[in-house]
Amino acid sequence: MRPGGRTRNWKRIVAVGITASLLVAACGDGDDVSEPSNDTATSVPASSAEPGTTTAVPRTTERPTTTIGPTTTVLPTTVAPTTVAPTTTIAPTTTTAATTTTVGPPFVGGTEPVSGARVGPVALLTDLRVARHAGFDRVVLEFEDARPAYQVGYADPPFTDVPGDIVGVAGNAFLTVWATGATTSDWEASTDGNLVQTFTGPDRLRTGTTNITEVLFVTDFESESEFIIGLAEVTPFRVLELSDPYRLVIDVRHGTTAASSVATQWVSGTGTGFGWLTDARLAGGVGVDRFVLEFSPDHRPEPDAPAPGLPGYDVHYVTGPFPGCAPAGEVPVAGSAFVLVDLHRARGIDWTYDGPDRLAADTTNVVEAVLVNDCNWLQWVIGVDHAADVTVLQLEDPPRLVVDIGHE
Repeated sequence: MRPGGRTRNWKRIVAVGITASLLVAACGDGDDVSEPSNDTATSVPASSAEPGTTTAVPRTTERPTTTIGPTTTVLPTTVAPTTVAPTTTIAPTTTTAATTTTVGPPFVGGTEPVSGARVGPVALLTDLRVARHAGFDRVVLEFEDARPAYQVGYADPPFTDVPGDIVGVAGNAFLTVWATGATTSDWEASTDGNLVQTFTGPDRLRTGTTNITEVLFVTDFESESEFIIGLAEVTPFRVLELSDPYRLVIDVRHGTTAASSVATQWVSGTGTGFGWLTDARLAGGVGVDRFVLEFSPDHRPEPDAPAPGLPGYDVHYVTGPFPGCAPAGEVPVAGSAFVLVDLHRARGIDWTYDGPDRLAADTTNVVEAVLVNDCNWLQWVIGVDHAADVTVLQLEDPPRLVVDIGHE
């Protein structure tokens, strides 16, 4: 069995279409409920148009908008009127996770790191699920053939994937789970030379659990897998090693802070093509501050390069600090809260964009917008004085991604 890996591939085809949607909440299936917390398991307890601009940008149709936060979205009054599609307001997910009513023995755990040895050959991840139980929330990693070596412990952001891009996880505290000797790629099952994926997602689970806000599968590279568990607060946890099938179980005790109080909203879009950045600008308006990224509608560095257009994106609040490309190191961003604009399949530096990588303007809430990462795809961070509603619009002619951040 030869370990596989998965990283971003800039040649990967992205479905054509314009979308702005919140990642769908997910929860574990009912099988989580039946997994014992105190039976035959081996327990391993821990010891502890931009308002303010003077030139109107031609556009044809504003695509539907997506708003993070309350249902009232105020758009700038200085934007030239166009045909406006209905506004879609995203509210927090209300998905309810599986619940058990069985009351077990007192929760025994801690807050110090916990580790365990590998059992068997390379472990193939087949399932990732989350559920709420009486007094604690549970994350289950299920494997074929083996159980990997692991280390589970509290960690501080920022968190990055293999290419070095920042990944955001909602939460006030975070547990990282490193599984060594674990992968999702089964070469032995291949019949045509292509690897067989034993786990195809979802990579991000959001549930109606009490302390766990979400779980993110970050990395699968050279038989090293990393998962991040976002939490409402630091509480004791424990790790269980289960067999038949092999499972690694992480239980996190409930605390006094509800996971529902932590913002887990997320705006995503698949875009329409490969994004060649041509301009970035920031301006203040009535009720909102606006950040605009503009992309070339026709630039292709090679005849067979992907069609240009609006890139895919994720927009969400994130916690700093922000690592830049080596050897530059950490990139400072002013503000007390931060919005990450993570662009997929987007370039521009040294090709189509020669503007500044740090923008400031006469804005009310936004302090500055900073290009923090251009070593793989492009990532901008918007520093704000305080967290407020975020509205994302996709505009055409030329392709633009607009991020409006409320004043209140």
